[in-house]
Amino acid sequence: MGSEKQIAVVLFSGGRGTASLSPALIRHSQIHLTVIVNAYDDGLSTGRLRGFIPGMLGPSDVRKNISTLMPVTESCHGALKRFLDFRFPDGTSREQALGSLVPVAKGMGFPSDPFLAEACRDLTMGQMAVMGDYCRAFLAYEEARLKEGISFDYGDCSVGNILFSGCYLAEGKNFNQAIDHFAQFSACRGRVLNITDGANRVLVALKADGRFLVDESAIVAPQDSVSIQEIFLLPDYLTPEELKQLGALPPEARRAFLATRESLPKADAGAIEAIADADLIIYGPGTQHSSLLPSYLTQGMTEAITGNETAEKVFVANILHDHDIPNLSVQGLLQAFHYYMSRKGAIDCQMASLTTRVLVQEPDQGELNRERSGSYVPFDIGRMGLDPEAVTAGDWEMGSGRHHGGQLVDQLLPLAQRLVEVKIHPYRHMVSIVVPALNEAATIGRVLEDLNRLDLSGYDVAKELIVVDGGSSDETLAIAREEKFVRVYVLEAGRQGRGEAIRMGLAKARGNVVVIFPSDGEYQAGDLALVVEPIIQNRYRVVFGSRAIKCVNLSQRIRHIYGNRRLAHFLSKYGGMSISILSLLLYNRYVSDPFSTLKGFDRALLRSMNLVSSGVDLEGEIIAKVSRLGEFVLEVPVQYHPRTKAEGKKTTVGDGFSTLFSLIRHGFWKPNE
Repeated sequence: MGSEKQIAVVLFSGGRGTASLSPALIRHSQIHLTVIVNAYDDGLSTGRLRGFIPGMLGPSDVRKNISTLMPVTESCHGALKRFLDFRFPDGTSREQALGSLVPVAKGMGFPSDPFLAEACRDLTMGQMAVMGDYCRAFLAYEEARLKEGISFDYGDCSVGNILFSGCYLAEGKNFNQAIDHFAQFSACRGRVLNITDGANRVLVALKADGRFLVDESAIVAPQDSVSIQEIFLLPDYLTPEELKQLGALPPEARRAFLATRESLPKADAGAIEAIADADLIIYGPGTQHSSLLPSYLTQGMTEAITGNETAEKVFVANILHDHDIPNLSVQGLLQAFHYYMSRKGAIDCQMASLTTRVLVQEPDQGELNRERSGSYVPFDIGRMGLDPEAVTAGDWEMGSGRHHGGQLVDQLLPLAQRLVEVKIHPYRHMVSIVVPALNEAATIGRVLEDLNRLDLSGYDVAKELIVVDGGSSDETLAIAREEKFVRVYVLEAGRQGRGEAIRMGLAKARGNVVVIFPSDGEYQAGDLALVVEPIIQNRYRVVFGSRAIKCVNLSQRIRHIYGNRRLAHFLSKYGGMSISILSLLLYNRYVSDPFSTLKGFDRALLRSMNLVSSGVDLEGEIIAKVSRLGEFVLEVPVQYHPRTKAEGKKTTVGDGFSTLFSLIRHGFWKPNE
């Protein structure tokens, strides 16, 4: 990265709520990411570890975020991630666990568990040495506790949590220092910080009907419809006597009982510094009452946020209702956010000083294959108490209830661009493949299967398939809907044509690389990689797959399509040449195959052209507008197996003339108009 200016991003995170966003942020070379979490988790094995090592905060969310930011490009990094993420099966005995941990502690032999043994074979000597230190520290403590009559249950316990606990013990029970060392050992690509100074706290909650939830694990567990009224941070778990006293009080008196015992922790100095220096602060989605709202109670943190008057501050609302927010709207989430940011009204802070933008989920109801599982968190922009211009509604969902990290980064980076004196590189996270279709029942199934099998993971991008049906009268639409992982749309009544279908597909695309791919089976799915690679690598923004570059005998190909129809043969051959020559004369751009239906674009560029054509004339409009923008069109050779008219070839002589006129007409278009 050299001297390239970095965009300082602070992300408030939980355990899994930002699992797609933080990897997307860290992949961008210009982003310096700091993830801030709290460590109040005490569920399952994490709770057992906290009870086994009194005074220790929960390592689980810390470890999950470090794991998310670990590199996997080198085999040793991937092996370490697998090792740390491994969980001992339920019912694992002490002897079985020690069979895997003792060899690591001694640096001799391999773990008895086959999975861990296999991972060890790819680890470096340095990684094994550090793990040995952590293992020895934990096992020495465990043995001492066992002599006191206290044993540890290894069942369903993450090896990473055990090693982190060993790191904590080796660092003199300094939780925040243990995070730094564990992150360094894990080759974490960003910073992960505990929001507090490391002092132990226990999270409890009070429900609206007066019932109380005695720990974090109860808060994140499935809830009934009664909402959580308030959360509290206590110095330690409530004793049996205190629980008895609390239970004996009338519901209305229980809040005062918990409030008098609350002790808000101080913020970590590193977290305060990161917030003060941030260009972009993101309040991530997640389990609100355990992962996020408790973090906002930390002393000194709100003052640091409001004191940073230049940063963009973005609140990302949950997509679906979680166990702890069964009834809340986005307005309710924002009210809770402000309540805890103000430390329950103890300090004065305006919403405008805490957040500059809110991102909310607005499901795309036009997608026919959309899975509508779960309950979406509703919103009413007019009731949020914010400038409506500060609220952005979009379909950010990937899977059920998960945010698409790349989409969010696309939305967030332009905000940061205004704050830094450097051009931000495009972040290529997904290729959207738009497949316009009209009466292609004979081919669309095979085309979609081939595109689904296409592997673009080598370019470190995801892909999505978008089929736009132009009103097929055959089984095209039904076949498309049967194919997995395909988003399917139908043009509205009154809209028809290839251009209309492509423009709808562009509007629905979530990737920032868009490829137009035909549904007629004439092109090979594998050639799509040749088209997208130059765009992913930010070398070109427009790439056409040309059938002409490797074509040995154009006349023979055209004769195959049109047979003995001499006029059609003549117009097809020389009409295409005429458009190529006219493009050269008008725009100094010679396009060898203007009618290619395999084209790739930078999405931002494509949308900036404000395309209006409805039919095949869109091809001429694209060439004209790309040329007017001064963009170079890279052409790469692709394979092509033409159909005959009898087999369903749809291009007509009229399409050629409309493209010709479109090429001329849009030459008068001015960018930004």
